[in-house]
Amino acid sequence: MLAARGLEVANALVLTYLATEYLLKEQIRHSSSSERLAASGFQRRLQRASLLVWGLANFGFFLARLFSSSGGGDHSASSFHLHLPSQVVLAFVFVSFVALAWWDIRRVKPDLTPKTFVRQICVSTLESLLILPLVSVGVAMAFLVLIGILDTVHTSTVWLNNPIYYGVLYGPFSTIYFFTKKRCVSNRGQILPL
Repeated sequence: MLAARGLEVANALVLTYLATEYLLKEQIRHSSSSERLAASGFQRRLQRASLLVWGLANFGFFLARLFSSSGGGDHSASSFHLHLPSQVVLAFVFVSFVALAWWDIRRVKPDLTPKTFVRQICVSTLESLLILPLVSVGVAMAFLVLIGILDTVHTSTVWLNNPIYYGVLYGPFSTIYFFTKKRCVSNRGQILPL
């Protein structure tokens, strides 16, 4: 269970990182200095190697789940799963996203101070608190329409569980990560004097 939870968090982190790299590629390119551009070939190779390891870990986990015992409802002592409290999981996810954001932004902006980073995390959290309720209503409406369509054509809606789960658990953290990275990369780092 812990390996599955760790891989789930790693998947969310990798997808968030790749999405922000894609969405902010122009701003990152313009903010990088000439020395950083010279090292970008090594970084690309490192990113490809990391994605390969990530893909192999997911494939291995998929194969392990595929070939694991899928018998009936008999749960013996060997199938014991440790369930962590949701507060521990949320704290782990929060620390993971903040650590990835720190590493990612420092990779692009090496002169970023911890004080500025904390300020930008706070401002990005406030920004997302203003936006996320409206986005949540819009996404819920879209899922409601999609479920209505699937019910009309008598199709199972079970496959919607994962997107809803990932969106609810990791969506706010990904939004804060994106806003923080965008704010720091676009040189808007000194907005609030805290």
